[in-house]
Amino acid sequence: MLRKWLRRFEADGASGLCARSRAPHCSPSAKVGPQEKALILQLRRTRRLGVKRLRHELRRLHGLQLSPTTICKILVRHALEGLRRRKRDRRKPRRY
Repeated sequence: MLRKWLRRFEADGASGLCARSRAPHCSPSAKVGPQEKALILQLRRTRRLGVKRLRHELRRLHGLQLSPTTICKILVRHALEGLRRRKRDRRKPRRY
């Protein structure tokens, strides 16, 4: 621990001893580029597909393999709410 502080002091002087951010410099999970985001958003707006169907369409038609969580994060980031589910009319059978 002392060596780390000594190296910082030698490299940057007194300003090297200030607290530094522990956030990573680059994110390995940033694997979706602007073209892929645009494709996901276009499919969602034009065909109104859910996350699982978007995933299958992207894999089948465009060769893009993303997890449902990644697709959902993109949709949430762009304020596209979830699709409403149709409620089925569940009638109970008459029992005599």
